[in-house]
Amino acid sequence: QIFNVILLWKMGFVILFLYLAIPTLLYLARKFLRRGDFYPNNIPFLPTIILHSIGKVCFDFTACLLAISPRQMGGAGFTLNLSFNQFATFVVAAVYLGGGGDGGLSGEIVWPFVVASNCILAICFVAFFLNINRSHVSCFFSLETGSDQAERIFYSRAEPDVKLKYTIMQHESWYAHFRDDVKAYVEDNVLDWVEEKPLWWSDLLLANIPDDMLQGRAVALTAKKALELGDKVRGRRNSMSLMMSLGIEEAEEEEEENEEEDVEVGGGRKVGVVKED
Repeated sequence: QIFNVILLWKMGFVILFLYLAIPTLLYLARKFLRRGDFYPNNIPFLPTIILHSIGKVCFDFTACLLAISPRQMGGAGFTLNLSFNQFATFVVAAVYLGGGGDGGLSGEIVWPFVVASNCILAICFVAFFLNINRSHVSCFFSLETGSDQAERIFYSRAEPDVKLKYTIMQHESWYAHFRDDVKAYVEDNVLDWVEEKPLWWSDLLLANIPDDMLQGRAVALTAKKALELGDKVRGRRNSMSLMMSLGIEEAEEEEEENEEEDVEVGGGRKVGVVKED
């Protein structure tokens, strides 16, 4: 990729920009159309665009294996992207030497470098595949998406923190197609989590649980907990609106901070005494 950039820069900035921009736009369109892969966690739209764009360029120039994650390019996407970049090296070299460049580099320099670099990369990947666990090879050809991964982990893993990490801690589009099961799971267990406070439980987890999942048998305690946490837990809405969204008919009245009561002292005289809560 670096060599491609050098040759394309010699052919003009516009060509270089198109070479980098078009694949990135196609990558973003693919992520957006699949919806469940587009939003990482609960990040807004514009920062998501920026993060995906930076990630795509980094994966292009580093061939970082983190890109095989279903949350990123996915296995098949990573393999296709890598193959495209290597094939593009030959195309860029041919266009440059065919008169598209400034003629600063001759074919005696360009072709040996292109062939040698691709051969080295091919040898490295063959050695890599021969030394990894055979069960992991299929990851490089997997079509699993981020939402597919979330569904698989939710139904196959028993640990509550893992289930929640791949569902409620993500954008709702990641688990929209099995949301009813997530809701039932949360409603059945959130009361125990709030009471027992396991090590993985946190206010952040409670804050990310959608309001409609805080109903059922757990509604009273979770509502009380959310009211106590106030803005720390539900910064985007006040405690009263949260209580109403949970279906609580009325909240407990707050006691007066200062209560004045009459007490009898010597001589039958009564005075007002302020009693602090």
